[in-house]
Amino acid sequence: MPRKDGGGRVASIEILKSTMRTREYVEKGESEGVQHFDGVLDGFIRDGLVDFEVALGFASNSGNLRLELQDHLDDPKTRRAQPRDSKEAEIEIER
Repeated sequence: MPRKDGGGRVASIEILKSTMRTREYVEKGESEGVQHFDGVLDGFIRDGLVDFEVALGFASNSGNLRLELQDHLDDPKTRRAQPRDSKEAEIEIER
């Protein structure tokens, strides 16, 4: 996928080797020690390698990825700047 800095691409892969232990993980629903694709995307976003919106487009489950990254997105140091000419409209709801 494209790097955030425009300097090429970065490979994001998911590998699950078939061993007795991984078969047991799958059978019992355990995930400790398993690297999954959206987890790799999470790391790339936190490390500043890949843009958040680009990663969402590649994610297996973009909703879950967004939830996992909520702390990162809410952090003022990592918050994305909104473009001034953004076409998104703010809606104020009266209660």
